[in-house]
Amino acid sequence: MSANVLNSWKEIASYVGRGVRTVQRWEQELGFPVRRPRGKQRSAVIAIKSEIDSWLQTSHGDAAPSKDEILPWTPMRISKPLFENATTLTPCYSSLKRELKRAIAIDSALKATCESHIAQTLKTDALRNELRLRLDSLRKEIRRARALAKTLHTSTANGNGNGASLNPGLVQNRKLLLSGGGISESVPGAINDRA
Repeated sequence: MSANVLNSWKEIASYVGRGVRTVQRWEQELGFPVRRPRGKQRSAVIAIKSEIDSWLQTSHGDAAPSKDEILPWTPMRISKPLFENATTLTPCYSSLKRELKRAIAIDSALKATCESHIAQTLKTDALRNELRLRLDSLRKEIRRARALAKTLHTSTANGNGNGASLNPGLVQNRKLLLSGGGISESVPGAINDRA
């Protein structure tokens, strides 16, 4: 064969200083001059150096620089189907972005509500514990008051009834208890638990 003919994609790509896929893409998109002896799409290819040189010197957009201006790499060109898919996906992306912002806002609101609820629960638990402590303290006071009332009742029953034989402090405590309404005089030693 002639030295002017390139017999494979690899030889053609080497001649123009590009990769095989780049040269194949140039053939499909820009009409790079290759020939297929069998005439089929996927058959072997040949190319003539003079045709390639003249093709490289003509303007083919920004995809095919001349052989002397070939860079070590060029940015990937966006094909038409890829561009169409991108234009279809752009509105979906925008919608998803809005939904994500909305979900983040809802998440923040829920976190704030949960934190508020937890703080309120802790405060309620603290109040409940404080009330339990006070109730226990009141129960102890009631038991002491009942014991004191019983002691007073026993002392008055053994004495003459006017409290003359009683300790003056016990008589005063009995009067305080009776005047406060905590002990019923009709039933000595009983305490009204209406509270």
